[in-house]
Amino acid sequence: MMRKLAALLVSLCLLLAAPATWASGARTVDAAMQDLVSLLSDTQTQEYTDARTTHQVQNAAKWVLVFFTLEGFAGSNDYTLYMAVFEPDFGRDTPEHEGRKHASGEVDKYRLVGYAPVGGKGWREVDFAKFKVDSDTIILQTTEYRDSDSMSTPSQPGRAVFKVQPRQVVEVLPPGQAPAPAAAGKTSAAPRGPH
Repeated sequence: MMRKLAALLVSLCLLLAAPATWASGARTVDAAMQDLVSLLSDTQTQEYTDARTTHQVQNAAKWVLVFFTLEGFAGSNDYTLYMAVFEPDFGRDTPEHEGRKHASGEVDKYRLVGYAPVGGKGWREVDFAKFKVDSDTIILQTTEYRDSDSMSTPSQPGRAVFKVQPRQVVEVLPPGQAPAPAAAGKTSAAPRGPH
């Protein structure tokens, strides 16, 4: 009995010690997105699945960008827009790396590089179809809130710049620009306008 328990504990330790990149990389983008949405959600949050868009980027890294929306945190009517960046997994960390690329050139295994909140209610809206990728930089077209805007209609055109770094996606601000209130973690004491 003790040997079985010891073997079980050793197996569990080995399983937990396995590289996380292997476990997270050995899957399709959709499967990885299900896991990411689950991790970011609370018990009342749901993904607005009709808003999810996926883009295959024609860059050296062959990224797949996924824009998605989570709504209803803690039962509220707030929503947050996210961007997740995936890269093909050609078996860098896995023992079996054959069969990852099909004859058509399609890859069926991806790993999450990183994700970031990119907008949301009271912060900014993001056009998921309008973006530019330049090397390790992703530039999104946004619509920011003016002080006079209601919570449903931001009106000031803008842009948000994100750098893709190892294991993270980080927003970079131009010199001298302060972060938007939601990005800085500020909350408004009063509503910005009629809903």
